[in-house]
Amino acid sequence: MTELAFCVAGNVIEKLGSFTFQEISLTRNIASDLNELQDTMSTVQAVLLDAEEKQATNHLLSVWLERLKDVFHDAMDVLDEFESEDLRRQVVQKYGSTGRKLEVRLDGNRIVHRETHSFVRDRDVIGRADDKRKIIDLLKLPNDYDNISVISIVGIGGLGKTTLAQWVYNDEWVAKNFDPKMWVCVSEDFNVLKLAKELLKLAGGGISENMSMDEVQARLRCILNEKRFFIVLDDVWNEDRDKWIDLKNLLIGGRGSKILVTTRSPKVALAMAPGPIHDIKGLPENDCLLLFLRCAFSEREHEQYPNLVKIGKEIVKKCEGVPLAVKTLGSLLYSKTEERDWISTRENDIWKLEQKENDILPALRLSYNKLPSYLKQCFAYCSLYPKDFRYNNKDLILCWMANGLLKKPNNSTEELEDIGEQYLKELLSRSFFQEVEGEGNIVWSFKMHDLLHDLSLYVAQNDYCLIEDTNHTANLKRLDTFQFWTIS
Repeated sequence: MTELAFCVAGNVIEKLGSFTFQEISLTRNIASDLNELQDTMSTVQAVLLDAEEKQATNHLLSVWLERLKDVFHDAMDVLDEFESEDLRRQVVQKYGSTGRKLEVRLDGNRIVHRETHSFVRDRDVIGRADDKRKIIDLLKLPNDYDNISVISIVGIGGLGKTTLAQWVYNDEWVAKNFDPKMWVCVSEDFNVLKLAKELLKLAGGGISENMSMDEVQARLRCILNEKRFFIVLDDVWNEDRDKWIDLKNLLIGGRGSKILVTTRSPKVALAMAPGPIHDIKGLPENDCLLLFLRCAFSEREHEQYPNLVKIGKEIVKKCEGVPLAVKTLGSLLYSKTEERDWISTRENDIWKLEQKENDILPALRLSYNKLPSYLKQCFAYCSLYPKDFRYNNKDLILCWMANGLLKKPNNSTEELEDIGEQYLKELLSRSFFQEVEGEGNIVWSFKMHDLLHDLSLYVAQNDYCLIEDTNHTANLKRLDTFQFWTIS
C-alpha cells in the first residue's frame, strides 16, 4: 500500500513540475501556490518512506495510508481536469469552438484531432457482407412509429462498426433511395445545437456561428420537409434520452427516412429509440487472417514466408475476431521478416506490445475512460481472473464487496449486494461483458472478451498482481489454483 501511495505521490510531483504546468502557472498567476503544493507533496513522499517499515504492525497507519492514497488519486483527477480545461481554452482560441471531435492528450501538450468520414472502398472491407445485407434489409422495412426509424449498430471498440456504417452509406441502393445523405461523427459531445448546425450544413443549408436554435430548426425543417433522408450518427455515447428527443424533433422528413447509429453501448441504443439493434460480432478466423496478411506484408509477399504465415495464424487467434486488433498486430510486424519478432508478438499479451494512437488498446481505453470511477475499480479487479473465465454474478459481487469496491451513497438504505448488482448491470450495459446467461433481468453468469481482459490487465498493472500456483493444474472454471494479491 505504501509503495502505491508513494508512486501516486511521485506522479503528482512529476505533473506539478512538468513544463505544461509551469507554463499554466505563469499564465494564471498561481506559480507560488503550485510550488508550495509541490514542496508539500515532496515532504509527504519522504514520510511515506519511513512509514513503509511500520505499516505491517500498525493497523491505524495502514488505514491512514489507504485514505492518503485516495487523496492522491483525487489530487491527480483535479490536476488532470485543470490541465484539460486549459487545453480546451487553447482549442477554443485556435479553432473558435470544440465542436469537432477532439482527442485531448495530456502527454507532451499535444492535441490530436480524430474524425470519422463516410467513405470506404469495397475492396477494403473484409468479412462484413452478411452484416451489410442485414442492415440494408432493415433500411428497407417500413417505419413502425413515425416518418423516421432508427437502426443501431452495437459492439465493443475495434469491431468495425464505423467501417460497416461507411459501407452501407456508400451502397448503390442507399444512394438511389435516400436524398439527402448526411454523416456526422458525434463522439462524446452530443450538443443538440451543434449537431443541428452540422446536419443543416450537410443538407445544403447555409449556416452562421451566431444562428439561434430557432433559426436552425426552422431552416432544417424547411430543407428536410417531405425528403426521404438518411443520416449516420457515428460513435454516439449520449445516454440522455431527452437530448436525443430534442434532436429528433428537428428531423422531420418524408416517410421512410432512416437514421443509422453506431455505439459501443446497448444502453445508448435503447435511449435513442425503440428501433432494431444489430449486434456486430467478431470476424471469422479466415477473414481475420486475410486482413492480417494484408497489413503485415506487401501484396503477395507472404507467399515467400510460409513459416511466418504459420505463426501469423496463431497471432490472429489472440485477436478474437476484432479487426482493429488484427490491423494493430499486422501493422506492427510490417516489413519484419525475422521469426523472432513474430514469435515475440505471438507470446506477448497485446497490452504489452507497442501501441500507436489509432491501435486497439487506445480504442478500448476510451471505453474505460468513459466509466465512472467506481466502475473503473470494479473492472480493474477483473484482471485477477484468468482469460476465458465464466464469472458468477454473486461470486464477483462478493469479491467486490470484500475488497471495499462497493460504495454506499450517503443515507442509502440499499444493501451492498444490491449496489453490486447495479454495478454489474452498468458494466453489462456498456458491453464490458458478453455471453450472458440469465433470465429476464436476472443475470447468472457471463464472460469477458479476451481483449477487454487485456485492457483490465493494462489498467490494473500498478494495483494488482496475480500469482499462479504451478503445483496445480489451472482450471479455468475454478479459482482455487490462483492466489490474488492486492498491492493497493
